[in-house]
Amino acid sequence: MRALDDILEQLKLRDRPHARAALRRQVEAMGASEHIVEAIASVPRHAFAPADLAHLAYASSGLWLPSGAVLPSPELTVRILSALDLQPTDRVLEHGTGCGYLTALLCQLAKHVVTLDNAYRSDGALEVAQLPNLRRGSGADGSFDAVLMSVPQPIFTPALLGDASRGVVVIGPPLGPQRLLLARAGAHGAMPELFDLGPVLIPVSTLAYAPVWIPPPPPGSATEMEGEGEGEGA
Repeated sequence: MRALDDILEQLKLRDRPHARAALRRQVEAMGASEHIVEAIASVPRHAFAPADLAHLAYASSGLWLPSGAVLPSPELTVRILSALDLQPTDRVLEHGTGCGYLTALLCQLAKHVVTLDNAYRSDGALEVAQLPNLRRGSGADGSFDAVLMSVPQPIFTPALLGDASRGVVVIGPPLGPQRLLLARAGAHGAMPELFDLGPVLIPVSTLAYAPVWIPPPPPGSATEMEGEGEGEGA
């Protein structure tokens, strides 16, 4: 994994070694796998927050940013990455770059990442990082092994997963009750298996809220989050 400490110098931010060491201990205590622990340890969280909020970047509750993005809490970060179960050969599609923190972690864990958003809200951190396995754009092409849909969706439909074997999706209104959903592709065209990963709140401006457009599914195949799957929390 590539250490991203050099972006601190370029962004004129000082390191926060004690906070980062405490974060490492925290995610280890959550039972995160070794490669997730190492990825989180290698990415300085405060590089993805405005300089005047850097001292709050390691709060256990996460951080809502002036840009409208969110710096996810360590617990939510571990929940998402553990559910995605990324492999070094994986190609990942991310809908909703946000502040770019999760994007940087995906790049540490996967071979190639494509991230899509309707606005740039990373405050320059991703641009400075120049991650060689990251592509930003407005459309996705090719096939993917995993999907992260952090733009809240009204309901789950199989088309959100595309041809990926697994995906993590936020289901719910932009500023209302939301749940985190893990979807795993079913065999031979069967409906994906759905697992409720618990509550989440991804703050999205109602003006910027734009669920990903997908073709309407056949009657009866759209699946709402509530009541589906089995609990699988972190």
